[in-house]
Amino acid sequence: MDLQGSTAIVISGTREKEGLAEGKVAWNSSSYETAGHWMSRQGIEPFNGSITEARDLVLDKLVEHTTEAGLVKIKKAFGIV
Repeated sequence: MDLQGSTAIVISGTREKEGLAEGKVAWNSSSYETAGHWMSRQGIEPFNGSITEARDLVLDKLVEHTTEAGLVKIKKAFGIV
């Protein structure tokens, strides 16, 4: 959880359990990889700006796609009052 929270690793895939009797009763399996490796496979270049610049870019994009109430929650999560 700590590695995901710091974006050191990302979930790169999941797989449902097979052969379970009486329906699904187990957790799916998850595959992980480093964020850098995943970005490389996706053709995404690392962002070289500051955390503040990255936050502002994300907020600018989200303004186009979310409600004001949603933005309030996102800003709270980003620590913006």
